[in-house]
Amino acid sequence: MLICFAIAILVLALYDIPDPHPPEQISLKDVDLVGAVLFVVSMTPLLVGLSLGDITYAWGDWRIIVPIILGLLGLALFVVNEAHICRTKPSKPPLINVTIFLDQHTIMAYIGGIILGLIVIRAWPLSRAYLIQF
Repeated sequence: MLICFAIAILVLALYDIPDPHPPEQISLKDVDLVGAVLFVVSMTPLLVGLSLGDITYAWGDWRIIVPIILGLLGLALFVVNEAHICRTKPSKPPLINVTIFLDQHTIMAYIGGIILGLIVIRAWPLSRAYLIQF
């Protein structure tokens, strides 16, 4: 097994795959700094609220509800900003291209992934009880 792994690493390291699309030079002015700052500033309170909920404070406490609401509002502002960049500045690449969410198949794949993640999270405590039996 170890020999196969070593051979695979050697083949991947020594095999030169030509890049069909060489990278373009990207300067700092081409990066969507407003979108990056909006994303980080909105995800931080959202994750803090979700992490501290029912551990430090109850879910109904204002110390949990306020960061979650502020994070969701910030994410909504981030999506509006990215959609505005996609429409008005096609030369400047957005942080996340929101047009990928317009395809019906992509939306269904995201919904399926969310549902599957929720099922796995819900079933996680049961897996320990199931594995102890064997």
